[in-house]
Amino acid sequence: MHARFLSAAALGTALLWFTPATAQTLQVSDLQIARNVDISAYGPVGGATVGPDGSVYFLGANQASIYRVATDGSISLVVANIGRFAAGRSDIKIGRDNLLYALKTDAYPAEITRVALDGTVQPLLATIDDGGTSNAAGLDFDHQGNVYASDNRSYISVVTPAGQVSQVPIGISDIDEIEHGIDDSFFVTGSDDSSPSVTRMDHTGATSTFAVIPGKNPTAMALDFVTNTLYAAAERSSEVLRMRDANGNGSIEPATEVEVVLTGKAPLDVAYGPSSSGSGYSIYALDGTGLLELSGLATWDRDLGPRIDDDQDGYCESGIDQNGDGDCLDGGENTTDSDCDDADPTSFPNGTETCDGRDNDCDGSTDEDFPTLGDTCSSGIGACENSGFVVCSTDQLGVECDAVPGTPSAEICGNTADEDCDGTADECAGGTGGTGGSAGMGGTGGTSGGTGGGAIGGSGGDEQYDGGGIEADGGTARKKLDDDGCNCNLASNSNSRGAWLVVMGLAALLRRRYQLARGSGGPGFAKRKP
Repeated sequence: MHARFLSAAALGTALLWFTPATAQTLQVSDLQIARNVDISAYGPVGGATVGPDGSVYFLGANQASIYRVATDGSISLVVANIGRFAAGRSDIKIGRDNLLYALKTDAYPAEITRVALDGTVQPLLATIDDGGTSNAAGLDFDHQGNVYASDNRSYISVVTPAGQVSQVPIGISDIDEIEHGIDDSFFVTGSDDSSPSVTRMDHTGATSTFAVIPGKNPTAMALDFVTNTLYAAAERSSEVLRMRDANGNGSIEPATEVEVVLTGKAPLDVAYGPSSSGSGYSIYALDGTGLLELSGLATWDRDLGPRIDDDQDGYCESGIDQNGDGDCLDGGENTTDSDCDDADPTSFPNGTETCDGRDNDCDGSTDEDFPTLGDTCSSGIGACENSGFVVCSTDQLGVECDAVPGTPSAEICGNTADEDCDGTADECAGGTGGTGGSAGMGGTGGTSGGTGGGAIGGSGGDEQYDGGGIEADGGTARKKLDDDGCNCNLASNSNSRGAWLVVMGLAALLRRRYQLARGSGGPGFAKRKP
């Protein structure tokens, strides 16, 4: 993003830098050219950013409109004629509020314009003015959503989400690019065409030289947050570079920590975001003719650094957020009480352990307060009993058995199984009949084979009848006599049965006495003469 006007001669020289001298060639094996979308019809262009779905937004049509490149390569207009975003590398970024932010450079002071992804223009956030009258350049955000932007002079303007502006001095006379880094650091490049350096500014505003790469002139930048690798457009050499502080000394060794990724392309901007394929992340390089996607980067989990409280639970990967500003960068906050999972707001030191498969209290153990978790268990009784395992309850406050009881069925007598799942096997409404058995109250007497039971319908049979000939019919029991076909109905009333037995007994007694009298001439009988 050039932040100054060029003379005609200088402009001609600069344009030579922007034109690829050779064909675009990938120089590394861990990245792939995923696509190269032709955007030449939408120039002049400048500034690119990547949406959460892998769509790329860029400034086009003389940097006065915003366009969207979808993941399938189609290009559509987001919003037209919203102002002038001049200079070869005007910046555009998506904020934490999912709005597009861009520096409007056709007015002084410079305006920070906001547009929704659907093209709806939002109220002006703020204007920035550090005394310069040339093109503003450079824009990015810290973890709180504050905008960091430059208006040409040696200051970076910090704009809060509420629009309040403050300034941070920096030792660069004309800022070209501002790129957010780990733990609210920022990488800054100058617009001096011969500038070979990248400056790093920490969260306090203190600066240090991060990289000096003679003959390359790094300009536009994008950071891979997963590996803390900085990708930069090398204007002088028409290359895309990557820099990584492998030895952790806070600066880049040009001989060992700088690698050429792509040759034959001098991007106006580079951006970092989700791949168009939906898998992993990519670096996107934008020049005047095309949008080149380099895929193969790991997916970023939105971790902004070990001293940023990414999940807003009061703990960072290194320290405690004691003042509630979302980081552990202030004095006394870099303690040993560290968040074991800064992507999960339910996990932090001394948290409450719940049954959820996570280490909520950061003691190194998972779900240790639920010792029966994973044990075998059962649910249901009788034939309905099924086996399962002890799992976390829906509210995650306890455990429960995941076995589902079976469905009860009609009870079958005589097989010792509890088909109706009431806890008792073979309980039939009439009991068990059979030889010498009784059909029971309201049941059916013994059927062939001896099994009784049946519907309610009156008193059942009698113990003197075998199971093969008793039937119950209302209040009467009938015995079918096979020898002579007699079907004798016996009243099932207990009193009638008793009276009948008395009559039979008396008749038998009288008959016996009669026989004795005839045979022995007992008293009262005269022996018949032959």
